[in-house]
Amino acid sequence: MNRFTAIDFETANKYPLSACALGFVVYENGMEIMRKSWLIKPPSPYDLFDPTNIRIHNITPAMVTSSPSFAQIFPMIEPYLSNSVVIAHNADFDLGILRALMTHYHLEVSSIMYGCTVQLSRKAFEGLPNYKLNTVAQTLGFPLNHHDALSDALACANILLTTMIGMNQFNVLNCFSDLGVSIKQII
Repeated sequence: MNRFTAIDFETANKYPLSACALGFVVYENGMEIMRKSWLIKPPSPYDLFDPTNIRIHNITPAMVTSSPSFAQIFPMIEPYLSNSVVIAHNADFDLGILRALMTHYHLEVSSIMYGCTVQLSRKAFEGLPNYKLNTVAQTLGFPLNHHDALSDALACANILLTTMIGMNQFNVLNCFSDLGVSIKQII
């Protein structure tokens, strides 16, 4: 498979259904084919913003008042979820949010394959002091406005692209497999 979709969610509070931003980047055959971010209006009662989260990502309740719900965004992203490998840095977190939102809004995709760039980075770039997104991005020389959903998704995509180029491996599934990193699936 030569298509991957990098995603990053930001949340208003500790609950997965409080997603308030989504960064979304799609690559096919090494070329970027889509780059988009959305502010998202979380459903009630998950729409209360924790001050700690606001300090992290600078998204306020006023900023999402007129934003679409995740259900309104979903038709635009669905084709890129079911026909590619979805990647995220700490993928279980972001895919947990995606799964919760899809369940809440009764949205379906036949299946989603996903991989984690934290796990990939640990294998591909051994010896870093940690594998946080900002550390890996800085080490590899990528610009990052950390906790901006689109910037985080772009950094995640760049981590995978750098890994693939370094391995001379241009199949996403084989890249993960060659490094012994599992691809998981949501059905």
